[in-house]
Amino acid sequence: MKKYGPNKFAEAKKVPGYISFLNQYKDPMQIVLLVAAVVSIIIQQWSTALILIILTLFNALLALRQEGKAESSVPPCRRC
Repeated sequence: MKKYGPNKFAEAKKVPGYISFLNQYKDPMQIVLLVAAVVSIIIQQWSTALILIILTLFNALLALRQEGKAESSVPPCRRC
């Protein structure tokens, strides 16, 4: 044990919530929706832009919730 260290996995550092939220915007669909919102703002379609922005926020929050459920469903390692 002294030569190789303990027989356990290194624990991953917890990513802050705001970083996880921002990482949701790496998804191509999120990018397309944001570009559509910007175009809507440029052509002064305010209601369409607002709906698209709300849709991207809702989608990111749902994805965060799903990731949280997935992380909590994984049991801790008993042999570590």
